[in-house]
Amino acid sequence: MALLPEQLNALPISTTIEYISYPSFTWYSDPRTHRLTRMCDEREAVIQSIEEILAVDRFKWSIFTANHGMDYQRLIGSDFGYVAAELKRRVIDAFKPDDRVLAVEDFKVQQISSDALRCDFTVHTIYGQIEHYMEVGI
Repeated sequence: MALLPEQLNALPISTTIEYISYPSFTWYSDPRTHRLTRMCDEREAVIQSIEEILAVDRFKWSIFTANHGMDYQRLIGSDFGYVAAELKRRVIDAFKPDDRVLAVEDFKVQQISSDALRCDFTVHTIYGQIEHYMEVGI
């Protein structure tokens, strides 16, 4: 509901905003069959969310908000040094909107071929640590 300026000024200064964290109970998408097979929650739901965030190209698809996905612009096709330096910041930024993710650390970037690199990292969540990796064509 939008407020008019005079209504906004009528709110007491002591008004607090309460943020609600919604449960992570969601459909499980089977990675082999790409079918929604059952429901999942907690750690399994966070793992699925991590994979989805890294699979979605941020700012490209209008179905997703600007807070969802990984920003791959100008990474693919760039030199190894630039991608290695920029990848850590972009991965951390991709997980900021998810309140289940506490931190992303232990980045290890290695060139696996002349046109690809692999980035291993640890995602610290409210359900424990999750080791994950991603590969980027350069």
